[in-house]
Amino acid sequence: MPPDLGPGGLLYALGELFHMQQPDLATLFANTTGGRTLSFLKKNALEQAIQLVGEEVHRQYILTSRRRAGSPGSFIRYEWQ
Repeated sequence: MPPDLGPGGLLYALGELFHMQQPDLATLFANTTGGRTLSFLKKNALEQAIQLVGEEVHRQYILTSRRRAGSPGSFIRYEWQ
C-alpha cells in the first residue's frame, strides 16, 4: 500500500514544511517589478481579488512623449492614451 500523501499525513506535513522554507517567487517577482500579489482561499476572497484587479485596470494610464522632428529645443508634447 502506498504511503498516505494527503493532508494530515506525516509525509505531507514534511513536504509542506519544506515548501514553507522556499521563497515565494510570485511575490518576489511582483515586488521587484512594482506589482503586488493577491491571495485567496475562499470563493469570496477570489471575487474580491477579481474586483480589485478590475478597479485597478480602470485607474491605469500610459504617458508617452515624442520630440518633434527638426525642432531642437522645443517643448515636449505629451499624449494621453
